[in-house]
Amino acid sequence: MMKPKRLITIVISSLLTVGIIGFQPSTAQASVQVGQYTSNIQTAEKANALSSAKIQSAVGEYWFRVPSGSTLSSIAYRIYRNAGLWSLIYNANRTRISNPNLIYAGQLIWIPVLGTASAAPISYSSTSTRAQTVIRYALAQVGKQYCWAGNGPYCFDCSGLVKAAFARIGIWLPHQSGSMLRYGTRISRSQLRPGDIVWPQWGHVAIYLGNNRIVHASNPRTDVKTSSLYGFYTARRVIR
Repeated sequence: MMKPKRLITIVISSLLTVGIIGFQPSTAQASVQVGQYTSNIQTAEKANALSSAKIQSAVGEYWFRVPSGSTLSSIAYRIYRNAGLWSLIYNANRTRISNPNLIYAGQLIWIPVLGTASAAPISYSSTSTRAQTVIRYALAQVGKQYCWAGNGPYCFDCSGLVKAAFARIGIWLPHQSGSMLRYGTRISRSQLRPGDIVWPQWGHVAIYLGNNRIVHASNPRTDVKTSSLYGFYTARRVIR
């Protein structure tokens, strides 16, 4: 007959193996784990927030959280529609990525604006804080999918992106580009400043970034992106 102590030891061992019972970490261990987790969250939040200085130096650049299963090539294709531009992203993240073949889901990387070397920098020193908030939000959506009637957070159409961006500062616009024409003050192309709403053509609306550039939910082929202001139908200023 098996001794009682031996039987108890076997039962406890079996329960531990299948995970029915377990040991709780000590208070000190738990504090260390929670502290590390909190520190990681704070670091990510700081990295994920676009600073005014970054926006002032290069409009179109933003932080991007790597999706599961992504490579630099797939990210480059998603953002620039050109997988060969992976090196542009890699060179902008040399301090964060030691090996271009090893990136991780959830990792934060900096996405540079295409053609930064030739584009004139845009200064936001005179732009209001509210306009910067609108621009920061809109730029953070670059690369997300275009979808009809979408206003985020996963996909947008043109008026949905503008509506969502201005909602960040408490301005509630209709989800229809034509209806948005009833809001704000009409301005000319020469009067445009960062944060204005601009219609490059009838039926399509965008947010003006400055230096003849816009951010917009373009179409199902190119999704949310930044581009040059390729035309001008009209514009409205809703931020005073």
